[in-house]
Order: sequence, then structure tokens, then C-alpha cells
Amino acid sequence: MKKIIVVVITILVVLGIYLLYKDEKIYYVDIGDNLISDRSYANYLVHYLNNNLEKYDFSFQNNKCQTTDLINAFLYNQKQNNKTIKNLLIKADILTISIGNNELNRRTLDQTYIDEIINDIDILLDLIKTWCRGKIFLIGLNHEYASAKLKVLAQKHNINYIDIYNYSSLYKDEDKINLLGQEYISKEIIDNL
Repeated sequence: MKKIIVVVITILVVLGIYLLYKDEKIYYVDIGDNLISDRSYANYLVHYLNNNLEKYDFSFQNNKCQTTDLINAFLYNQKQNNKTIKNLLIKADILTISIGNNELNRRTLDQTYIDEIINDIDILLDLIKTWCRGKIFLIGLNHEYASAKLKVLAQKHNINYIDIYNYSSLYKDEDKINLLGQEYISKEIIDNL
């Protein structure tokens, strides 16, 4: 009987210590191309998370990023700011991905080319799902066919999808999302946290 009491007390002490020091801060990672205008959805999200935010990392985000760049970051264990994408995704509680825009903006589009882009994004999402256990948000594309295909991919991978195609007012010149669009995306993310 004494052994049982000692075991129960030990378990309760360990559980109490765990609950006391449990980390509830949020690690937010943003990867991909750059849809940013003056203020981005990431800025709004960081502001919303405020005191609950442990860290915001955008090491693997830039305005020239293409899907194959992120795939290569996984395959070759590339580092940005002394971090690999795998290490960031393991830590991520929230991950936002904006990808495919650069590919869509660089040449005449046909269905075959868009299917190639979507196939690359599918490969990327497989890699992301291998490493990230947090909430994942995939930002849509400003092209009807590509947007529809991307939405199907998000469902396949059980990822939150943020449709931007059906909200043409979200865009301004040069296919950058305007302030209204950035607010819309951040609201969609916050509503699904």
C-alpha cells in the first residue's frame, strides 16, 4: 500500500511541475514568396498574438522565392540565419505559406504549366507535413484554375486554405495584396486558430 501511495504522489508531483512550467508561448513561422504590401498578414498576426508570441521567424520567406527553392531547402538541408527549414517547422505552432505567385507571374500561363506548379506545391506540402505538427495556413493564388487546384491540395493535406482569388478587391498593381487583403488574410487565420 505504501508503494502505491509513493507512486501516486510522485506522479502528481511530476504532473504538477510539468503544468507549472509548460510552455504555452506560440512559435510562428512564415515561409514562401512575399505578398506583402505596406503591412502584411504576418504583421497583423504577430500583433494579435502579442504577449503569447514566443518567436516570429520568416527566415525562409523572400519576394523571389519559388516552390522549388523551398523543396531544395528541405532536400539539401539548407540554412537561413543559421536555421534549417526542418528545425523551424518542428518548432512551429503556426505556419503560414504563400507560394506559387512568382511562378504564375513569370510567363504565359497554360494549364500544363500550372499543373507543374501545383505538382511542385504538392511535393512541398508533403515535406512540410512531415516536419510540422502545428496549424498550417496556405494562402491562395490570384488565378482561377491555380486557385481551384491549390484548394484541392489543401484539402488533401488537411491544411487550412485562405482563398484570395474570389476576392479580387484584395489586389493592387503588380499582383501584390493591398492593405484590405492583408487584413482579410489575417482575420481568416485568426478565426481558424
